Amino acid sequence: MDHADRCFVFTGAHGVGKSSLIRAMEYQGERVVREAAQDVRLLMEAAGDPFPLDRDDFESRCLQLHRMREERARASGGTVFLDRGCLDYLAYAELGPWPLSDAERDHCRATRYDAVFLVLPHGREWGSTLRAGEREFCERLVCELRRLYTELGMPVYEVPAGDVWERAGWVRARCAETGQAPLRRSATSPQKAVM
Repeated sequence: MDHADRCFVFTGAHGVGKSSLIRAMEYQGERVVREAAQDVRLLMEAAGDPFPLDRDDFESRCLQLHRMREERARASGGTVFLDRGCLDYLAYAELGPWPLSDAERDHCRATRYDAVFLVLPHGREWGSTLRAGEREFCERLVCELRRLYTELGMPVYEVPAGDVWERAGWVRARCAETGQAPLRRSATSPQKAVM
């Protein structure tokens, strides 16, 4: 069952499982939009820029690619899950050294989603793989993300710990409770060994 024009966002800190959750949703038949930052970084490195994260326009480039992907997904209708939303890029600009123009900030604040899923750390030793200072930044980022999405009136659901299939099932259940169920296929999950 496909609900027209539904747009959901996965947000959160680094390494909490957003991209894995997006992949699980895609595996279960959902349309997804992957995070732009890694693709922008890889493209810039391939073009000869060894330190793209040091560029002032890095976040702006990420937002540009994200907007193209999101607009394409929205134009085709139906349900889509995004690995980060426009407000994520605004949060990074607010907390980091990557400025956005006033027009970009206005666009971020004007974008709306049906629901936002704040992915929390999932039981692994989250933070042990982060560099010094990065854990503190991630904690500040989560607070800023929650504030921005909530302030602009979007429902924010905290995705609890669990394996990727449990988390995908939890997200699908929240969508069903709000009458915004993606449910393109049965709720059965493939065996963990398949992935």
